[in-house]
Amino acid sequence: MRVTDEMLDLLEPVRDLCVADLLAGMGEALNDGGEVDAEPVDRDADGHIRRAPPLNLPRRHDFSVRAHGATILRRTSGRAALRFAPVTTAVDDRAAARIAPFDWAAADIHLVWDGPGAPDWTPLRRWYLEWFQARFGEESPDLLGVVHALHGPRADAAGWRVTVDLGSCSVRGFGAMLAALARAGFRDIRIGETEDAL
Repeated sequence: MRVTDEMLDLLEPVRDLCVADLLAGMGEALNDGGEVDAEPVDRDADGHIRRAPPLNLPRRHDFSVRAHGATILRRTSGRAALRFAPVTTAVDDRAAARIAPFDWAAADIHLVWDGPGAPDWTPLRRWYLEWFQARFGEESPDLLGVVHALHGPRADAAGWRVTVDLGSCSVRGFGAMLAALARAGFRDIRIGETEDAL
């Protein structure tokens, strides 16, 4: 999906708030004398990448700090979502997304499902794995431009629900996520404080 100027104006401040928290946490750790690694992949004690069901996806931590011979994995605390009036945007010629205030590091997504059988989650999984890969950019040069985690999908009364930690992913990556959900067959995508609209 093409990310419009209106979507950039809406979503960049949401992303900026999350990224600012992440950079502030890293800065504090550096000031305390630690060695900081931005957005490391979650690994087990043997160095193997951990993967989480049901989509068998890896995840990232916000950052790690090495000090006094030990490495500690850190997650920023996050803040309340920025307030804005919910907006609806076309994803393609069949699907639309309603975007209400949400936390970039914990985007709650409701997916209304009226198709036969279960959705094909392959497009979402492919989107995640693509945007899990480091892609340095001018938006946040000290970060990797990646998603951190995807929880779900899990069934709910309206269809399905996922929660995505978008990490330092760009707004363009957010648009690519919406397009992936549309390719999965969802026509009604609701992000953020949308329970009253179900």
